[in-house]
Amino acid sequence: MRKHRVAVTTALLVCAGTVSAPISAHAAATSTFYVDDGAAGGCSDATSNSSAKPYCTIQAAVNEATAPGDTVSVAVGAYAPFTVLARPM
Repeated sequence: MRKHRVAVTTALLVCAGTVSAPISAHAAATSTFYVDDGAAGGCSDATSNSSAKPYCTIQAAVNEATAPGDTVSVAVGAYAPFTVLARPM
């Protein structure tokens, strides 16, 4: 009788485990930072929405791109040198 209870309990636990929702991993959201020193509407290195008002310098955009997968999109132009620092993960 004891073996029967153990078997039934185990079967119930296995069934309960298959009903639960599967666990899935999701990548963190990434951002794109735009640089265009010749934008028609002007540019700003203090912008809060670079798709509407792009950064003027690459360095300002690079400083904001802090998450893995972030992208800096640079329009054609002549820009000052910039530095990208590796951040520990």
